[in-house]
Amino acid sequence: MGILHTLFFLPAYNIFAFVSYLSPNNFFWVTVVVVVVVIKTLLIPMVKKQNKLNEVIKEIQTEVKEINKKEKDPKKRTEQTLGVYKKHKLNPLSPILPLFIQIPIFLSIFVVVKNIQNNLLNQDFLYFGGTFFSEINYSFIFGSSLTSSGSIAFALAVAASQFCLFCVIFSKNQNQNKKVTNFMKYIFTIVSAVVVFSIGNAVALYWFTNNVFSIIQDLFLIKKK
Repeated sequence: MGILHTLFFLPAYNIFAFVSYLSPNNFFWVTVVVVVVVIKTLLIPMVKKQNKLNEVIKEIQTEVKEINKKEKDPKKRTEQTLGVYKKHKLNPLSPILPLFIQIPIFLSIFVVVKNIQNNLLNQDFLYFGGTFFSEINYSFIFGSSLTSSGSIAFALAVAASQFCLFCVIFSKNQNQNKKVTNFMKYIFTIVSAVVVFSIGNAVALYWFTNNVFSIIQDLFLIKKK
């Protein structure tokens, strides 16, 4: 069914099945939290590497800007820019490579959570048969269910975490246009609330957990730096 399906979706699907089977009372919310935290933890070295690469890029931005001002020939401008990257021993594609690895992983988790939330389970995808998914408990706090949608509480929780995450991210670069960053913060916060309100509680929990971990991770890395 495709390399992405084999390498990312199927392993994620089976990890969720196995963790749900092992979790206390088969609570699915425990599975979502555990899987997100474990995977985000495993990816910390990659995040650190990406942050270091971003710092190097900031250092060479001044040189690149000078080249763009002085050199009018596009070909020579490109050659000189690549020369700057080479001088700093930096591949122009290096900063985006970690993203290409992380995006399929978390997209797979998103799709798995959404499918399980909607009971779109295909036992043919399971490595060890269908027993792991047989007794999943979708109940959550205050009598809510992760298979339902339209929860204002979940939407507000995700929106708040998304706003805090943007604040932490933008605080790392003081040279950004504040009007643009504020616009992005508020727009994407509203969009995230609307999306999770309509898409479902299980996805909302995944989104919230991912945001909270990212906030703690970024604050720790900023403090350490």
